[in-house]
Amino acid sequence: LDLSMQALGQVWGRVDPRAPDLKETATLLASPRLYGAQTLLDVWRKPEDGFTVGRDIPARALSSVLRNLIVFEPVEDGGDFHVRLAGTALLRRFGRDISGAKLSEIYAPAFFERRRDWLIETIAGARPVMHRIEMQQGNRKPLGFELIYLPVLAPGRCAQWVLGGLFFFED
Repeated sequence: LDLSMQALGQVWGRVDPRAPDLKETATLLASPRLYGAQTLLDVWRKPEDGFTVGRDIPARALSSVLRNLIVFEPVEDGGDFHVRLAGTALLRRFGRDISGAKLSEIYAPAFFERRRDWLIETIAGARPVMHRIEMQQGNRKPLGFELIYLPVLAPGRCAQWVLGGLFFFED
């Protein structure tokens, strides 16, 4: 890893997503516990006519969490999602910029299906979906983060997208 990646803390990008010993535990949250996730949820709730990509984000109120955000566009009638934008904090999880990738390209099948289902639930339910995630592989130090998905309107307000936030637990 280069020095810039080392500065991010533990990087999980080199984890084999298809390794049989990769374990992920997801715990449904009623509300976010981490400050960044709380900030994102509070700002998302403010627009009375719906949160819109290009109008409400980027925004000064979200400047402290922009690096933690990811924007998903449904494709293939919701069978997959296109990552429109991924903040720099996602480098820590994936070890690379995932902007432009499809969800199915960045996750192993079981993890892809879980994430896709959460994204569909977010859009269909028109409500936040939040989880605490713990990842473990072999003898590596566990990686923990809060994942929040929020329904948003696409630019032009013509489609439903999802705004995600990934916020790491620190030691």
